[in-house]
Amino acid sequence: MQSLPMRGILLVTTPQDLAGMVMRKAANMANRIGVSFLGIVENMSFFKAPDTGNEYEIIGPSHAERTAHTLNVPVLARLSIDCRISVLCDQGKVEECQVPEF
Repeated sequence: MQSLPMRGILLVTTPQDLAGMVMRKAANMANRIGVSFLGIVENMSFFKAPDTGNEYEIIGPSHAERTAHTLNVPVLARLSIDCRISVLCDQGKVEECQVPEF
């Protein structure tokens, strides 16, 4: 991180406690060298049922808002688990992804 010029770091995590711990350690390291944070993106935050639109936190509850408050940064996105993305990645066609969050 010290050898590259940067405007800030985008913190990416998932709802799992271990992932949150790793992200906080990375944030502490970045703080020590004076790098600012752009915000937090939480991947696999929830599953949205295609038939009902209901959202389910199948990996666990989100910690993004609490961590964002602690670090004084915005939550930029909470991305859902979407099987269409996996299928397109497996087919080598991820650029065809038409997901509103992106």
